[in-house]
Amino acid sequence: MPPPDRSPVLVTGPDGALFPLERGESVVFGRGTQTDIPLGGDPWLSRTAGRIAAVDGGALISNLSGRHSLYVLIRSERLRLPVTTENGGLGFLLAEGGALVGTAPMLDHGRALDVRTAGGTPPPAPPPDTPSQETTGLPVRLDPATKEFMVAFLLCRPWLLDPTRMAPLPRAPELARQALELTGAHHLLRGFDGSAARGRLAQQVHDHLKELRAKIYRAGLVGRDQQLSLSAIASALLHYDVIGLRHLELARDPAWLTAQENKWWKSG
Repeated sequence: MPPPDRSPVLVTGPDGALFPLERGESVVFGRGTQTDIPLGGDPWLSRTAGRIAAVDGGALISNLSGRHSLYVLIRSERLRLPVTTENGGLGFLLAEGGALVGTAPMLDHGRALDVRTAGGTPPPAPPPDTPSQETTGLPVRLDPATKEFMVAFLLCRPWLLDPTRMAPLPRAPELARQALELTGAHHLLRGFDGSAARGRLAQQVHDHLKELRAKIYRAGLVGRDQQLSLSAIASALLHYDVIGLRHLELARDPAWLTAQENKWWKSG
């Protein structure tokens, strides 16, 4: 059921209750009875779980809970929402169409909130089903031969392997260690935690993460005022198919591993 023209966003509760939102309006949902949309019965849902707002460009869906995970299901892809705080954080902007919002049990058992938009700016065009390995999708492009790509791949790999996206994401020192492990740099891994190489590689990973953030901002995937945590970076890269399941095969590709080996071993 499309939302009426006067309401840019329509939220439908699990019980079928309708919550039309004019631009600038929002609803808060959660297990608590004080919320606009109280949803009892799910122990994995916080009392104040999330917010859905009608904004310029669509519906902004935010996770307000630092304790329990919230997900957006759109086009069969399940995305975990990072926590949004007063100091920033990335919400999910639904520019056009519909999405389901809730905890994993809510999504699995048909109890999720349904969010529909009446218009807004369409999202960037999806990449082709079988993109070349020279570039990995739109609107952010990464060259698989670079260390930056390795950092992006290793950051996203836990969520590629865990569709629930409950797996923790590695930080810079662990990303550096995983790059050495994947390329077989056993000589650099001996005593790695106390070595000078750890600091150098961790700083390089920090620089690559900084550039990934800059590329996401430049592509307009998030507003400049929104902070990009590691989970927000991974969510953007996976949502726009910059990194995808097809890239897991690279970990068994001798040519790719050799190319990466030459870059990481010299850096160490």
